[in-house]
Amino acid sequence: MKCIVSRLGVLLMAGAMATTSAQDQCKPIGWATRSGRTGGAVAVTGGGNATPITVKNFADLLKYATDGSPRVIYIDGTLGGGWSGRSGDRLEIKSNKTIIGLRPGTILNAPIHIKDAGNVIVRNLVINGPGSNTDQAWDNINIEGASKNIWIDHCEFWDGQDGNSDAVKGADNITYTWSIFGYKKGGPHNLSNLIASSDDEPVSVNKLNITFMGCWFRGINQRGPRCRYGNIHVANNLYTTDGLASQYAVSAGKDCQVITENNVFVGTSTPIYTGHKAGSSAHYVTGNIFEGTKGNQTGYGSAFPIPYDKSFVIPASSVKAAVQKLAGANLANPTSCGGGATGVAQERNHQSSSRLSLRGDILVAEGFETGNIEFRITNLAGRVLERRILPAVEGASVEFDISSHSGAGVLLASVQVPGETSGASRIKIIR
Repeated sequence: MKCIVSRLGVLLMAGAMATTSAQDQCKPIGWATRSGRTGGAVAVTGGGNATPITVKNFADLLKYATDGSPRVIYIDGTLGGGWSGRSGDRLEIKSNKTIIGLRPGTILNAPIHIKDAGNVIVRNLVINGPGSNTDQAWDNINIEGASKNIWIDHCEFWDGQDGNSDAVKGADNITYTWSIFGYKKGGPHNLSNLIASSDDEPVSVNKLNITFMGCWFRGINQRGPRCRYGNIHVANNLYTTDGLASQYAVSAGKDCQVITENNVFVGTSTPIYTGHKAGSSAHYVTGNIFEGTKGNQTGYGSAFPIPYDKSFVIPASSVKAAVQKLAGANLANPTSCGGGATGVAQERNHQSSSRLSLRGDILVAEGFETGNIEFRITNLAGRVLERRILPAVEGASVEFDISSHSGAGVLLASVQVPGETSGASRIKIIR
């Protein structure tokens, strides 16, 4: 087991988090906040001030998500029976809805379909698809038709059957923030994000305007995203191969214009793909970091005018730390705005102002003053599996990699000042 952040690394991460603080993560940004391509600002409120409804079964979730009233819906527990091909549970969402996982890592075993709906917010959900295959049926989330002003935030879309997230057939004004699009296993169709389904889709002309910000593309083979027709802003995203095959990341196709700005590509084959160039397409590439990549890194054409405030964009040097810390279904509760814990399931018992959380296989301690802190990993019998003392820097987080103890079972993790028996922050990790 190793510490992955030295004292210098902690300081760098503190700087990255300070940089992202300019964005209010409780509010949508980007194309979701606009009307069409040239219209004015739009308030994306979802269900607005409607009294929240907590649902504990898929039938109730579907009932409220498809009715004609503004709704704020909290998902409590794992809902949905899964799917294969075009059979199984599928969540349809209609206009003026906010749907949020009640806890970090809330799982929805059903793909999401948003068709002809407006003003929708989806947050804090994990959708695990059945894995890509040649059936190419349902995506983990599909947005289509007259849908507009859609905000997808702090979600995870894994192993989509046809893809992880498609926006097609005239959908418009969509923003994805702090979400993960990934594959955990190889497959014949690990093609993640498609914008427009063909070169002959006239309903999408001047539509499909989409922002991807702070997202993590993991193990995708293609389409991060591949687009047609839209004006696509790809900013501050992280691309990692996670040991899977990589063909290309971002591609502008027929009449699509892309700005790929201040992203980080790690090990990607052909980060900027130009083989789909057609019509009035353009791909403006600026400020990105390419680590261990091969293939094309340059774009062509000019940038389209961005009509919204883009002060949320941070330097590429801060992106990896920010995305690894913030992306995913890690919101502590429905009103949280980011940076909480992730994992399959976990329970917290914080006994002090300090905070311990799990993000993937990384334990994150926060709220300690300058000095040393002690991490401990034990099993249920109390046996200490790992103990490590690390330096803390006031106002910054300290991270500790527990991947060597990532097997199935229950672990107890704690962090405190060495020698003190009170004031510990603890979590139970269930894998």
